[in-house]
Amino acid sequence: MIRCQSLIMVSPITTRSIAAIQYISCLMYTEYKNPVFAPWTGDHGGGPPSLWDFEGHLYENRWLQPNVDFLKGALTIQRVSDVVTRAAERLVGQFEYDTAVEIRDHIPLCIETLKSRCIELPKLLEKYQKAGELLDWSR
Repeated sequence: MIRCQSLIMVSPITTRSIAAIQYISCLMYTEYKNPVFAPWTGDHGGGPPSLWDFEGHLYENRWLQPNVDFLKGALTIQRVSDVVTRAAERLVGQFEYDTAVEIRDHIPLCIETLKSRCIELPKLLEKYQKAGELLDWSR
């Protein structure tokens, strides 16, 4: 599990690398198999965040199209793999290194889920979200 650290004591490169690992883990793993986030329980909560949550009130009830378009180009297997590899390299000597390497090494094992979710996430973000509407991965 990646532990919370005081962001004051960690470099911006380290925090961005941790955030990248956290984000990509949500694309690779099911809710109960994610090595970064403890599984959700009724007593203690937990679980990975939903990547499509939208709580903005300034715009429409969906993600802005330029942000969705960016993700469409950024979420390719090659780019995601490159980001995980670079993040793991930048976390050498950090507490989170082992988890980052585990995720990097699991990319071939999770490739079908990762491919599917890289395509599906922008589609979910383009949907208008109504209060109380629950979205979920198809895979």
